[in-house]
Amino acid sequence: MSAIADVLDKLRRPASTGANRCLPCTALNLGVLAAGVAALAYRKRRFTALALAASGASAIWFRGYFVPYTPRFAPRLVAALGVEEFFHARDERDAYETPGGPGSIGDSYDPQDALGRSPDDGERDTEPDGDAVLTMLLESGIVRPDGEDLSLAPEVREDWRAEIDSLNSLASPALGAELEASLPTITETRVIDDERAEREGRWIAFGDGGGIASESWLSRPIAIGELAAIRALEAFDLPLETRLAAARPLRMFLSTCPDCGGRVEASTTATCCGGLASPRQGPQDVLACTGCNERLFTFPRVD
Repeated sequence: MSAIADVLDKLRRPASTGANRCLPCTALNLGVLAAGVAALAYRKRRFTALALAASGASAIWFRGYFVPYTPRFAPRLVAALGVEEFFHARDERDAYETPGGPGSIGDSYDPQDALGRSPDDGERDTEPDGDAVLTMLLESGIVRPDGEDLSLAPEVREDWRAEIDSLNSLASPALGAELEASLPTITETRVIDDERAEREGRWIAFGDGGGIASESWLSRPIAIGELAAIRALEAFDLPLETRLAAARPLRMFLSTCPDCGGRVEASTTATCCGGLASPRQGPQDVLACTGCNERLFTFPRVD
């Protein structure tokens, strides 16, 4: 059985299947396959038609496509047919991922409190004021103007790297314990590290003891990176609330993965044809690790 599993693993092409599957490529290949099978069946070549259907479907399932060089010509074909919008269709009622990626340690604290506002200041927003957080980081010298861009102060990056190195050797349960010990806003953690997590990444759920409904989830790289950033910012004499609010936006300055050390690069959730793994989600620009494929930051969408 293991030999069969090994063969199937060699056939799989993760870059074109699973979450990376391109809907236009898949639809195009299924159409070509159906046409070929129908033509053979019409000519009474039923055995050949059955063999083509089985081999073609297997190739699409395990490799993403069976027509050679599909990623090279499919984008041009989709554009020529004028059906790009079909693959970009999305339901605005869907809850998109919050800017910065799945979960943040800052979720454990009301972001408006982090900006120094009290409950009497009027209605609270549900999202932090990114401009106010950025202003605090600039005024503290943590982030500095760099031409038309921004960069992290070298001493901050050095301290952040040292804190990351002290955390990434910890097993996930110990990392969860560090979150509880370091942050009074987190009173309970649990590790999601089962078979599903091995395929999709290891996660740490944290909350205030109110149960699963009140939990937020952190991927392991984000948990390491954000806790390390919060600790590194202690040297700037910033209150914990401010450091919590800054944890998410600081992830955009990561150059290596806090967990595996892989190179971090800008990418997109759009597939090779401009489509999406799920047409109910809009494409997003992200920072992702080239080693473990974990998403480390999601840039806010500008519609």
